[in-house]
Amino acid sequence: EIFQSDGRSISQTIRETRLKGIAGDLKDARFARQSIGEIAHRWGISNQQSLVRSFKAQFGASPRAFRNRHTP
Repeated sequence: EIFQSDGRSISQTIRETRLKGIAGDLKDARFARQSIGEIAHRWGISNQQSLVRSFKAQFGASPRAFRNRHTP
């Protein structure tokens, strides 16, 4: 099975894909006027606390700090 070969579950793979998409949008100037919540919701994450916790675990910073660090 494709998901078992790297030790991740399907849900872990989906969560990582969503978080990477959110991170990409947070760095993208085209989405600078959208709130973090709007971006996360578009990627299928609506629970703000879960987003912050998962995002910090994957990227080492909150979504807001990440956005501030990666935008001029």
